[in-house]
Amino acid sequence: MRGVSARVAATVVDVRSLSPRVRAVELHVREVYTWSAGQHVGVSPREEGEGARYYSLASVPGARGTIELCVGDSDDAPAFPPGGQVWLSQPAGRAAVPEPVSSLALIGVGTGVAPLRAVLLEQTGRAPAPSLTLLVGFRSESEVLYAEELERWRALGQLDYRPVLSQPGAGWRGRLGYVQDHVVELPRAERYCVCGKLDMVQEVQAALGAFGVSPSQVFAEGY
Repeated sequence: MRGVSARVAATVVDVRSLSPRVRAVELHVREVYTWSAGQHVGVSPREEGEGARYYSLASVPGARGTIELCVGDSDDAPAFPPGGQVWLSQPAGRAAVPEPVSSLALIGVGTGVAPLRAVLLEQTGRAPAPSLTLLVGFRSESEVLYAEELERWRALGQLDYRPVLSQPGAGWRGRLGYVQDHVVELPRAERYCVCGKLDMVQEVQAALGAFGVSPSQVFAEGY
């Protein structure tokens, strides 16, 4: 019988472009495999785990037995050929929102939106759903991840969606600069989730602390 540390096999079902530099990779897991929004997983081409790369889970457990990852372009990123096989470690890390909350603010940049998407999928499925705010930064319009999905949640009144661009096109009329510049504008929340580059995460944590948010209210993940 396998122990809890054993890796499980998964098949690459689909790979689609989220932006010029980021792919969404859908994997079908052949065994029972559960996780919580906010956790991450090691992905390896070998069962022994050699050469594993780690990614935050961008989806929540569902009936189809699939998971989704956001994979940025890099020299050592896996190829993920459709129909190919990879091996997954057991999910690791904390749950971002372990208990029901009435309000939640999510802050991220780039592929840091992956675990925040999982949180949104989890929270919008709750009844009643909490008040949700997403402050997320990208370089330009073409690099916004999950744009249609986030805009749909905003149109349905499920999400206060606040994209920030650092290098927008001439037609951009939204927020400019970096997410750190806009933290002070966020409504107060019961819990905060912060994901992205380590420097950004630390600056956002400092900004939250400056207006009285307790560290116990913040889930933070930097890379």
